[in-house]
Amino acid sequence: MELEELSISNLLEILTENWQKPKELLEISKDYDDTNVQVTIYESCVVLISANIESGIKQIAKSWIDDYNKFVGASQANNSLMKAVQDSYYEDKGFNQKYREKIKNLHKDNNIPIDANCITTNLKNPKPDTFIKFFSKVGEKKFLERINSEQLSDLFSSNSDERDPIKEMILKKIDILKNNPMSSNEELLAKLNLNYQGSNAWKTFLDELVKARNKVAHGNEEQITLTKIKVKDFIEKAEYFQYLTVLNLYQIFLDDYNESILIV
Repeated sequence: MELEELSISNLLEILTENWQKPKELLEISKDYDDTNVQVTIYESCVVLISANIESGIKQIAKSWIDDYNKFVGASQANNSLMKAVQDSYYEDKGFNQKYREKIKNLHKDNNIPIDANCITTNLKNPKPDTFIKFFSKVGEKKFLERINSEQLSDLFSSNSDERDPIKEMILKKIDILKNNPMSSNEELLAKLNLNYQGSNAWKTFLDELVKARNKVAHGNEEQITLTKIKVKDFIEKAEYFQYLTVLNLYQIFLDDYNESILIV
């Protein structure tokens, strides 16, 4: 089946709009001289950033499954995704293998649509482990390593001349998904460089964001000082982290889609 408009296309517009909200809220802080008011605004931004990531990944996963069911189907699903389907039926991963195989064969032989709940379970916190487990379910076991590549490391640069070209490259790929993915299939499928950088900057970022969010939500005594610059950095990294989440998911989707065309 030739790719038509993807479900993710409309969602991407919504996600982009959602990131305007913390940006606009942060700008309001300049209208107040009271430090306590400013800090309250910064804290509100942190909660909103965390909510954007948490709700966003659930929405993204559902759109992805919709597209996967429509254009790839359970009959051609990758092994990791089928394992997630099997696991969704039985919490006990050691359940009789014969029945696990029956579940797998039932879905593949009849091309039964995959339920998004198979991969959205426990998407409740924007901590690194949440995304590691999520991507393992859909077929990518090195998600954080992939986005921590040498190619993307400049997103953490303090120099805008180094950051901006990477941001432009990411947004260009996002635009391809919004419009006509088939016309630029090769460009979209161009893999992000997997030259792993060692200590993972994205893991550190997510850990720090979760600590800041927990301090606000639960009053934890975390040693985190929120400033306008710090919150602005949180917003920018969180937004591009979300875009990278989408791109990696749809690289998996297009790999499986192209494979299904060859098989059919």
